[in-house]
Amino acid sequence: NRSFVQQIYQNVFNRSADTAGLNYWTQKLDSGAVGRGQVMINFSESSEYKTKEANRVNAAAIYIHFLGRAPSLTERDELVDRLDDGDTIAEVVREMIHEPSFGDRAN
Repeated sequence: NRSFVQQIYQNVFNRSADTAGLNYWTQKLDSGAVGRGQVMINFSESSEYKTKEANRVNAAAIYIHFLGRAPSLTERDELVDRLDDGDTIAEVVREMIHEPSFGDRAN
């Protein structure tokens, strides 16, 4: 169960499990209080996951709307990192509209 919880943290949050979370979910599984499916549901409904996914969706939407194309994986990851670090969508868009590809699309 411990390995399962560690893998879920990596897959869902793209990070290692914190000690408290690892111990909490491992204990829940070991005691039979929850099953693996319920753990996965709880992770997918967490605010951390929703924030991460919202930033991925926002990154793709910004590129599609303002540049008329989907971002490359590198572009998406860079933009998600910025949003995760606290940059606002407005800040990102202000910079993006000054890119040459935005001007090409607007003309």
